[in-house]
Amino acid sequence: MKRFAKKAFTLVELLVVIAIIAILAVAGVVGYMAFTKKAEVNNDTSLVAELNNYVAAASATDKINTPTDIRNILVDDGIDLATLKLSAAKQGYIPGFDIVAKKFVLIKDNALADGYTAAKNSDVFAFAKTEAEANALKTAGFSLYLQSGYDKATIAIEGLGLDVGENTGITTINYTGASSANEVVIRTNSYSTNLVVNTKGSVQHYGQVGKIDVKEVALNSFHEFGKARAVIIKKGNFVVEAKGSVTLVSVAATEAGNVKLEIKTQGELEVVAGDATKYEAVAPLPATTEVISAPIPVSEEGELEAQAIVDGVVKETLAASDFASANKVILLADFTDDGVVLSHDIEIIGNMTKLNAEITGNATIELKNIHTTNLHGAAVSG
Repeated sequence: MKRFAKKAFTLVELLVVIAIIAILAVAGVVGYMAFTKKAEVNNDTSLVAELNNYVAAASATDKINTPTDIRNILVDDGIDLATLKLSAAKQGYIPGFDIVAKKFVLIKDNALADGYTAAKNSDVFAFAKTEAEANALKTAGFSLYLQSGYDKATIAIEGLGLDVGENTGITTINYTGASSANEVVIRTNSYSTNLVVNTKGSVQHYGQVGKIDVKEVALNSFHEFGKARAVIIKKGNFVVEAKGSVTLVSVAATEAGNVKLEIKTQGELEVVAGDATKYEAVAPLPATTEVISAPIPVSEEGELEAQAIVDGVVKETLAASDFASANKVILLADFTDDGVVLSHDIEIIGNMTKLNAEITGNATIELKNIHTTNLHGAAVSG
């Protein structure tokens, strides 16, 4: 009987088989990665559609003026825009919110993703967490919504909207706008923030802010919907809208007719100070607004160079004795002299974080915009 010897694979045959397996493996990995990427985008597309259903329902009952407004609605359902990260983030996708159309969109590589449109990029508040991301989005013409953990305390923005989100460490915002067509929304959330405005367009401000320095704004104006402690205005219209609240407006105009003030029904302005020939009230100011004819000195940097207004008199320096017979003190800077004794009714309002004082007798003290107090002795309200 003839036996046949077993024939082994040659080296060439083995190499061919290995090459085929490698090609199939690469094709499989590439196909899987493409499938995974497509699945991530599909997941984010579905998320945006779901979020827009929420917005449509919320719009029927709630006013949505800023991205934070919709964030506050969604967070109750477990979706926090301040920390939201998309599945396709590594592919360059981020969320955005069109404040005019009231809808969410997807942005890829600093442009609207396929299938998403907006009247103009500036209507869309793109989500950014770092200065580098924010700068790239600003260059592409998007307004900004800053997610939690934003890494800078100062931000400059030109002709675009801004919502600082839940970041309380933003100390300075410099807004400029070269065109009268620039109509923007700016939202802040801290009395430690200073907002500097120099624009030929208009601004709608929401939220809390310590100081607004309006170097110029259009005659159709700066609209305050939130709460501001001190406003310095040199040129333009300043409007306190319904439910807006401002402690002090200091008119720093150099020419007559440069400034107009308007307080809408349910808007509040505690004090306006400045040369009455340099500004015009669009309508009679509320009876509750105190009018002080003396201007408050302002530095070139836009800082109020006075410590207080005592019974209508501007005080560049304040002493404990100024409280002795005062009926109303408007503190413009921190005052911590331990010698302050309050023995009668007094109202204290203004840009203030601390007051050390002793209260005697039956005095009632009303405090506004004061974060930290050290008061002893009598009833305190506000």
